[in-house]
Amino acid sequence: MKVRLKTCVEVTVVSLSLRQLYSFVGVLLLFTTVAVTPHTPFFFVLALFCRSHHPSHTHQRLRYFRRVTIEAVERGAEATESSHRGVGETLISTAMVCLILLTGLPGAGKTSLALALKRLVDGATGSDGRIVLEAVVELDAFMPHDGNECCNTVKSAFSPKVWREACVAAREATRQALLRSMRCATDNNGSIRLVVLVDTLPYRSMRATYWKLCKSLATDSNGEGSGKCVRCGMGEWSDRLCCRPTPIAMLVVHLNTPLELCLERNERRRDTESYIPPYVIKGMNENFDCEVAVARLNILGAENSWVLAPRHTNTPWPVLQLKSGDNCASLSPEQLARELLTRIVAPDVARELEEQRATFAAACAHRIAEKKRCRVAAASNDNGCGDWLHQMDLHMRAVVRQYILELKAAGTLPVRAGECASKCRERYLARLRAVLVQRRQEQHGSNSFESYAREILAEFHEHLRTM
Repeated sequence: MKVRLKTCVEVTVVSLSLRQLYSFVGVLLLFTTVAVTPHTPFFFVLALFCRSHHPSHTHQRLRYFRRVTIEAVERGAEATESSHRGVGETLISTAMVCLILLTGLPGAGKTSLALALKRLVDGATGSDGRIVLEAVVELDAFMPHDGNECCNTVKSAFSPKVWREACVAAREATRQALLRSMRCATDNNGSIRLVVLVDTLPYRSMRATYWKLCKSLATDSNGEGSGKCVRCGMGEWSDRLCCRPTPIAMLVVHLNTPLELCLERNERRRDTESYIPPYVIKGMNENFDCEVAVARLNILGAENSWVLAPRHTNTPWPVLQLKSGDNCASLSPEQLARELLTRIVAPDVARELEEQRATFAAACAHRIAEKKRCRVAAASNDNGCGDWLHQMDLHMRAVVRQYILELKAAGTLPVRAGECASKCRERYLARLRAVLVQRRQEQHGSNSFESYAREILAEFHEHLRTM
């Protein structure tokens, strides 16, 4: 009995001693956590004092203390790193599709950089495989060739019509590549799927066309107005987990290569059909619509050749430029591509892409809300009669258009015939509107209004023939 009692007393003393040490370390950790890493939760410290102090729980408390201490240190390190990066300067945590417009003068090195990007990403040596290159679209690939299988050069004779057709084809190829990327993107690995377009794009309006394309794909499920998910082909984005919109953004990478270097590279193509007269390149250089001059760039650090240009009021997309155009001559395309991949996932560029994602997401939410509002308004319409005016207006416009075409074909189109026909259409449409309001007030059905509308349309046809 004495031995057993002594053993119990000894165990109790040891437990009490550990409890005191435990409380002291907990208080010390509490003050350290609040003072050093204010973002770290310290509720686990309060839990230490609320747990049972029974001797049988001593080892459990020690294991719990070790686990929460490690978690506190890790969270404190993350909070400290976040405070050094600044607000919003975090890496992309969800999958994103990014369109890169690789712009610059002819001979700036756009194609070489695009090929280096493809080799680097395909080799899985860039950014630990987080970046996937979906496609590289080049405008020159859609220009007609001379038919020689051994030569893949573009015809030197420039045709505006052929160039416009090539631009349309390149835009459609870019759109299809973005759609494929949106179908393949997942929301759990934080990867970035790139679609690179290689084109001069000297004017901001040309780049804005692709910005609108990205916005339409972000706000519409598949860019065709069908309202279906690009992954499963069913329903709205907000209906199922798989149908959530994939973030999409656009980044302009401008190769501000010096004009002299571009002309020198162009001279090497003199014996090829891709040679461009020097005066054309000089004219493009004078009229190139850059977002910001190189001298105004805020250059910080020397570890990367690419810098983020200040945001322009007319350019809602971020722009990456070279610190110095001499880097095109001093660095290889592989080195420029490697630094570009590093720059894309940098905190400042990632923040710009996330802002685009938020803008597109807000537009998508607004579009969905408008669709729901229109559906509710259509459902609340009495017997659908409100849609009759719109249908009748479209029908009468088609009748007027056919009437004008027939007169043109016969060569008997009188002066101001289109204006007279439009005024006639407006008068008959006003009659239909007045009858619709009257029938609604009298609680007549849609069948009676339909029969009256047919009479009005027949009278409208006869009136056009007698004009």
